[in-house]
Amino acid sequence: DEWGQKKGELSARMQLRETPGWKIRRNKLLAVLTQAGLKRLEEESASIPLPTLQTSISLITKKLEAVSRQAPTDTRRFQDLCLEFGQVETVVSQIQSLEYKLCCEGVDASIAWRLVSEPEVTLPGGPSAIAAQRVKLLFTQALKSLESQNDGLSPPSSVSSGEPPILREETEREFVLRLSAPRPSKVSRLCPHRLTARISKSGIQMAGLFSQDTIFF
Repeated sequence: DEWGQKKGELSARMQLRETPGWKIRRNKLLAVLTQAGLKRLEEESASIPLPTLQTSISLITKKLEAVSRQAPTDTRRFQDLCLEFGQVETVVSQIQSLEYKLCCEGVDASIAWRLVSEPEVTLPGGPSAIAAQRVKLLFTQALKSLESQNDGLSPPSSVSSGEPPILREETEREFVLRLSAPRPSKVSRLCPHRLTARISKSGIQMAGLFSQDTIFF
């Protein structure tokens, strides 16, 4: 170099990619990178009060502790951990995306992780509220994007021009009635009940779930 020193280089043995020393250094680096990824995942999910998400991160932490203490040449366990990392990162990304698209002034941020984790979510304010309108807009944009991909055309300009979104005509409707009432007699304790009705062009389907007091009947 400019100071007259020889350029450093590895020995001929260490330049072989399949030497034990090369493998050990590579796998030690895997442990460091995995721990850094776990730290970043914990930071990203710290503001998400989702119990299942925090449980998954705790399990990954315990597995990473065990894997880091084992032989550094065993990469299979690191590969399994990467798959679990990917699953948790997908959930976090979905929640963050929904927070960005749905949450604003007057809309609680909890609606984002509830939409990801719960089978049914009641939108505050009803169908005319801001949250419901934004959810409808997401469905509309996804539908038009899918149609444009199938037809090989660009998305319609109505999405970006501010025109009110229009969903496809519904193929069926579902009505759910949930209540608490004493059963089987008036002196029984309050028990939960659920009645579901699904109406489509082909017919009507109804299902009922009823519980009863087994002590004061």
